[in-house]
Parts: sequence; structure tokens; C-alpha cells
Amino acid sequence: MRLSPSSPTFRGVHRILLAGKNMQALARLYYDLLPLLERDPRLHLAFTVIPGSHFEWAAHRFIGEREREGGAVVVDWSKVDGYAPGLVVSCSPTAELFALGVPFMVVTHGAGNNRLREDLSGVYGLAPEQLLGLGRVVDWLPLAGRAALEQLAEDCPGALEAAEVVGDLCYQRLWESRDRKSEYRRALGIPRDRLFVVMSSTWGELSLVGESKLDLLERLFRELPRERFTVGAVPHPNLEHGEGPSIAGLLGPRLGNGLVMPQVHEGWRALIAAADLVLGDSGSVTQYAGAIGLPIMLAAFGAEQMPEAGALAGIGKTAPWLRTDLPLAPQLIAAHARGAFLDFGDIIARDLDPAARIVAKSYEMLGLSHREPPAPEALPDPGLHARCGPSRSWRAEVRFAHGRADCLTFPVSEPEEARGLVVVRYDACRDRRLLAKAKVLLHHGAPLERDEALLVLDELLDHWSGCRIASVRVGEGHLILAVRNGPWFEVRCDASQTDVVPAVLEAWLGEFAPDPAGLGAPDALVDFEGRFEPPPTLRPLRDRR
Repeated sequence: MRLSPSSPTFRGVHRILLAGKNMQALARLYYDLLPLLERDPRLHLAFTVIPGSHFEWAAHRFIGEREREGGAVVVDWSKVDGYAPGLVVSCSPTAELFALGVPFMVVTHGAGNNRLREDLSGVYGLAPEQLLGLGRVVDWLPLAGRAALEQLAEDCPGALEAAEVVGDLCYQRLWESRDRKSEYRRALGIPRDRLFVVMSSTWGELSLVGESKLDLLERLFRELPRERFTVGAVPHPNLEHGEGPSIAGLLGPRLGNGLVMPQVHEGWRALIAAADLVLGDSGSVTQYAGAIGLPIMLAAFGAEQMPEAGALAGIGKTAPWLRTDLPLAPQLIAAHARGAFLDFGDIIARDLDPAARIVAKSYEMLGLSHREPPAPEALPDPGLHARCGPSRSWRAEVRFAHGRADCLTFPVSEPEEARGLVVVRYDACRDRRLLAKAKVLLHHGAPLERDEALLVLDELLDHWSGCRIASVRVGEGHLILAVRNGPWFEVRCDASQTDVVPAVLEAWLGEFAPDPAGLGAPDALVDFEGRFEPPPTLRPLRDRR
């Protein structure tokens, strides 16, 4: 028998088409549904982008990247008929699906169904324009919670026969990943004693960003001390994919200075699982955070874009709001201490297994015998945006009381913010305007050899006239530190103190030893060393060559 190019290696394969109009719809199918079905040798799964979305280009880019990575087969929408799927699973409810003449289900890609759109007569995902077409009704409509079923009865009662409350795949993976919170925080470099505050914004004119409150994120980042808080951001992908400025571009200086933000397509869920509190709006991220038991606060809420009597509108009336006319840190601390008290159970049903139910229904619609799917996996560690980097510049506030030094630091990401005792990591900062305003310059990355460290210190003091103290790391907890117009020191300290000692020394000099030339005298720094626990040792460097 001769081999034909069309001869199948696998016989009797059933084809499932995974379809979406935008990146986030395809992401839900790719990350949450594909892993449940792809191990079944009876199935062939392919993705397609349904045309017509304002954000279609981002959908093509996302699934094209997955195809190049070898994780997805992609069929152009114009060739779907030739692909001949036996079932279509879509995360985008749209009338175009009826024209395929194939059984299809519509799975939500956000938290419940809440948003009203001007081109629809009902809530998005439950409107007749999306669920009825060509004399047909969507074949199956899995819903996240009871609130969506009640809204469907009002908006499109003709589709009730196809609806079933099954829960939410995205929520299921979030919920089952809560025990990995410490792992995610370790991956992000967030210590246990830090309050991780994440600010989230959906898209549109009534979103947090749409109400021109992106400066609130900048204020959070600027005002919260690094020793007590870590700040993260989860902007909706449509903010980046729309016609406005790039969110990553607007936040660029802060992303490069310790602001935590995930990749556009994935990573946000693990970030939420790692968080202690979410500050947001009416978007899905805020809802998912509340649903897994995180305290939430609101800074915006699009109540006009949802049914007034809906479950989400009720959340908007009872959730605490952040007051921007008051200091932020005490409000966040109080909200975290109060804990979660909002009930999202009507929006996202608990104690259901959406993964098992959606897979079982897929087999049923294909006429296949049931096969037990793999359990949804825990979320991977959060992948961060390429522009994210560790802190590189900050303002130090040092207070001396009861024989101790208390140092809090606050990010300084723009030269206009550089006031007071500014500390800059020279080896990590490329902004010469920030470097020019630094009173303390650090070269605390990879340790340098002693001779090289001395050369670097000379260069820092020569090139940056505003710098009063320069410090180079030569080992673990081991520094060489130079005081302008004063002695140089070899410093031994706890590794956690390496960035603190130079800043506190600058503050101590200003308050207790205005003449740096006298620091080389015996016991001149006994008072300074005693301000720490454990105390560092500073020994004058006798031979600088």
C-alpha cells in the first residue's frame, strides 16, 4: 500500500475549535481549557481569532506567539470551514458562531456577566444578539454563578434552556492556588512582613485608569515605605492594546524601580494570589480577589455600566472606598486588618468543579465516551513585565531616638521627586538627572575586587559633585565606603544593612558630626555603630592604594 499525503496517522480524531475575539478570551482558553483536553488522543484542538474586535491585532499576536512556541495550532478564521470542527468552544459570545453551523458553547472569560454595552440590549454575554441567531440558540451556556442565571432570565429568556451554572475556570485555578502564596511571594522577592498591595484597573471611561486615577498608583508607590509595603499593578490588557498611551510606557520609571507588574497575557492571577489587599474598580481582577477572600478597596466603580439591581452593583455599594484626601498607608493597613467581608458567591459559585463539567459536556456534544480530565494545575510563578526591575533609587527618612536609628525609604522614580536624602544605585540607574541629585551613591550589585572598588569610589566622587557618600560592595555584608572630604572606611555589617548603613551615616553626619574630617579619630563612630542591631563596624581605610 502506498502512502498518501492525506493518510491520517490517528484515525477517528474529533476536532475542537477554540475561538476568541480578543487576547484575554484566547488566554483563558489556552491556559485553562487546553490543558484539560490536549492529552486525549481522540481530539485535535486548534485556535482561531474571530474577526471584528477593536483589539483583534492583540489576539493575533498572542496566539501567534503561542503557535511559534509550539503550544498551539492556529487556523485562520477564513479557513475554519475547511478545518471542519465538530465543536466550537468560544470565550467571546458573538453571532458569527452561528454561521459556522457547528455545535458551540460560550464560556465566560471574566468574572461573571455584569457590563452593559451600547450595542447590546442586555448584559454582555447574556444578550439576545449574542446568544440567538439564524433560528438557533447557543447549544450550551455555562455560567459562573446564580446572578448570571437570574440576569439571563431577564435579558434573554430564550437561552435559559441552554444555561447551566457550573462555576468559573479562572476562579477555580486561583482558589486552588491559594496555598502557594508563599511560593509566589518568594518568586517575586516579597518578604513575609511586607504588605503587598495590588492596584487593578479594568478598561473604559469609568475604570480606575479611565477616571484619570493612574496618578493614584504613582502616589501609592511614592508614599508607601519600602520596608512595610510592596506595590503591584494589574492593568487590563485593553488598556495596553487600545489607542491610548502605553501603560508600560507611562509607568516605565516605576517599573524599573520596584513596581511589580505581570506580563500582559498571564501572571496576574499568581500576583493576586500573592497579594494581601487589592485596590481596584468594578473589573474582574477586583472581583476575583474578593472571591478568593482578599480584602478589597475601591478607587473607582462603573455603576452606570451595570444593572442597578445586579449583584456587582451591590458590591459597589458596600465595599470600602479609598479616600485620596487622607494619608493612604493607615487606610490600607486598616483594610487589611479588617479582612474580607464581601460575599461574591452569587457572582462566582463556590464548591463546583467547572473544569470537570466543561470537559464532560464537551465529550457529550461530540458524542464521545467520557474520559476523566486531569485536575487543573496550580498557577505557575508570576511572570513579570520585561520592564520590571528591583529598586534603584529612593528617599531615606532617618530618625534618631532612644539611641537607635530608624530608617524608612520611599521610591524616587523621577528627578522631580528627588528631595531630601536621595540614595541611588549607580550600577542600576541610567537616569543622569537622578544621579545628579543623589547624596548617597551605591555600587551594591555584584561585588568588586578591592582595587576596582577604590577606583569606582574615586570616579563617583569626581563625577557627581552632589554625592557626599559613596559605597561599593566587595563581599557579603562587606563594603568600602567613602565620605567626601573625610576618611574612607571598610564596613562590615549584616547583609540586610548594606543599603541602610551609608544612608544612615549621611543623616548621622548632618545631625551629630558636621565635620566629616574628624571621623578618622578613635571611637569617633562608636555612637553611630551603636544605633544598629546588630551593630556594624566601620574601620578607617589606612591604605587606599
